Amino acid sequence: MPEINLITSAVKSRSVVASGGNIKNLFAEVNEDESLTLYGTSGKLLVATVGGGGAIRGMIAANNALYVVCENTVYSVDSSYTVTTIGTINTSNGLVSMATNGLDVILVDGVNGYLYNFTTGVSSQITSTDFPNGVKYVDYLNGIYLVSGNDTQFFYGSARFDGTSWDALDVGVADYKPDKLIRPFVNSSDLLNFGTESIEYWTDTGAADFPIERSGNAFLDVGCLSANSICRLGSSVFFLGQTSQGKGSVYQIDGYAHKRVSNHAIEYAISQWTDAQNAYAWAYSEEGHGFYVLSCAGCPESLVYDITNGIWHTRTWFNDGQHYSDRANTYAFFNGKHIVGDFDNGNIYELSLDVYTDDVYPIVREFTSAHTVTGKRAFYSMIELRMESGVGLSNGQGSDPLINLSTSEDNGRTWGSERQARIGALGEYLNRIYWPRVGSGFNKSFRIRMSDPVKVALTGARLEYTQ
Repeated sequence: MPEINLITSAVKSRSVVASGGNIKNLFAEVNEDESLTLYGTSGKLLVATVGGGGAIRGMIAANNALYVVCENTVYSVDSSYTVTTIGTINTSNGLVSMATNGLDVILVDGVNGYLYNFTTGVSSQITSTDFPNGVKYVDYLNGIYLVSGNDTQFFYGSARFDGTSWDALDVGVADYKPDKLIRPFVNSSDLLNFGTESIEYWTDTGAADFPIERSGNAFLDVGCLSANSICRLGSSVFFLGQTSQGKGSVYQIDGYAHKRVSNHAIEYAISQWTDAQNAYAWAYSEEGHGFYVLSCAGCPESLVYDITNGIWHTRTWFNDGQHYSDRANTYAFFNGKHIVGDFDNGNIYELSLDVYTDDVYPIVREFTSAHTVTGKRAFYSMIELRMESGVGLSNGQGSDPLINLSTSEDNGRTWGSERQARIGALGEYLNRIYWPRVGSGFNKSFRIRMSDPVKVALTGARLEYTQ
């Protein structure tokens, strides 16, 4: 009998007729026999709350603690998730940039720079007369803090292992093209200076004067659309890019080469964002997968690239019957856990594949098939899922989990009523998950949706029909 293709586009294409389907809050894993399984994406477990209800603006793990900025206050969080206030800054909104040299943490907010010294426990504003106030981004290379993002082509460096000491002569100019430098980003021993239309490679040569110098003639003729979209994942760098001919593709840099990793459906979704230049991203590795998570305020979903297999999926926060972008806007690996910050309320969460809710919100997982075209009218007698069953909880919601099926005969423009099937209470491992008599038609799409807080592992679907 025919199989329904599970792995399709992450989002709808420009035309519903051309769309390959959708996978939402599910990610794909390629099995050893080359078959594919869809698993539920990680849930969020609340571990701490900071501030008075505003967004988490930045976080970094260093010195056995998590350093977090919320509104205008800087906090440290220890391994038991006890929160301590350690300082304040002069701004209250917008993402901040943070880095560490092992002796202190530096943060910049587009106005000033600040340091928290691990030894003294003192947080203070950087008062050096040569510190370039107005910079938005900071990174670290061989003991030197590097800052830029003040709408020029310049980047600036601190003294080695001294974030309080800045010299007006310790400056570089990224002028391969006449574009603005928007962010310095360190990957391995390279400093990648991201401009709006170019990327320049610099390195620490150890020179007596300012030691950060160009790496020969290493340049890329692609620029960055959103500075907060730049992320390191393994040895690769990902970003939302642009060139002098267009914008809105996602790129991956490996060494001195770059490649486009977004597809047309992803690029169509990005083209609908009204504020793509302020998109933001974070990245992490989990059970062999490397995920790059790209979001934009006001967008209906976050776009997620799996570097392991090249397959995109989407993640959402579901509230009041609507899908919104994932609530996480910042990330750190701390205490052996994946930790993310909330874009709205000061919450800090642990990400885990063994958590099946978005804190207090349900996770609505959805797979929409590609259009099934049979050439002439078909009568669909049954659709059956190959899915792990018997995963119900011991009590409460999810003790008898359900999954819903709806169908469309107009290429996914409209959907019929949902029909339920049981996934199986705890221990019902042989429970079959199927729907009989699913209609007829020339062109049919199938949508599978569930929200019960249980494990999801979907390996295929079998479709029976006659003509």
